[in-house]
Amino acid sequence: SDEYVQMFDNVLASETRRLNKERQVPNCNIGQKSVDKKLIKKYEHKYKLYRFISNITFGKMKEYIKEKKYKYRVLLKR
Repeated sequence: SDEYVQMFDNVLASETRRLNKERQVPNCNIGQKSVDKKLIKKYEHKYKLYRFISNITFGKMKEYIKEKKYKYRVLLKR
């Protein structure tokens, strides 16, 4: 029905916004190479969280968590 299509579109739009927000690269000044410290703290927190969770999960969820952990480790190296 139209109600379910509308709900699906709303979920899809919100997930797209969330993914686009996550994909944004931290702003760096080319001369200073400074990165927003709040963003670094966020990445560190997320990395530690996913590192902890990857030790206690199994199966497909463990693979997913390892991918997220790797993503934040790469973002921290920038």
